[in-house]
Amino acid sequence: MKKPRAYRSGYGFSLLELMITVAIVGILSAIAVPAFISYKHRAHAQEAIDFLGIIKLREDSYRAEFGQYCNVSAPHPTSGSGTGGTPKGGEDLLWNPSPVTWLQLGASPAHARVMFQFNVVAGPPDALPAPNTWGFPGTDFWYVATAVGDLDGDGVQVSFDAIPGRKLVWCSQDKGWE
Repeated sequence: MKKPRAYRSGYGFSLLELMITVAIVGILSAIAVPAFISYKHRAHAQEAIDFLGIIKLREDSYRAEFGQYCNVSAPHPTSGSGTGGTPKGGEDLLWNPSPVTWLQLGASPAHARVMFQFNVVAGPPDALPAPNTWGFPGTDFWYVATAVGDLDGDGVQVSFDAIPGRKLVWCSQDKGWE
């Protein structure tokens, strides 16, 4: 009489091997997902910084030609994917270069869909913004270019501001986004 052999196939995985694999994948995804979200927010924030740089160049050109900065009095774009208002997390706005002041400035973002609402307020030396938190001396023309958006849909908006004479862009949040 033969001894019965324990059945062990050479194919497949044991339950323990599968559980270890699932645990490793879970740990890796717990690290990777927040890093990816952070990367995505930094990329969207870079959109605002890049377009504010374009606005600064266009404002300098406008001043060289007309002797003053171009005042773009209304935020643009004003509506996005059918909801209107400032973009919420993940929602992008459609840039339509039809407002006359934006056409006059000659600035438009690289893509038609943007994550921020842009505005430029400019004025003569005697009409400084109140309060004058930027430290404008009151003896020269000025502008403040602003980008405002909610990158992650939590209701907290981040803003980026650029002013003449400074290479840096000011951000309202420490991380560069919310």
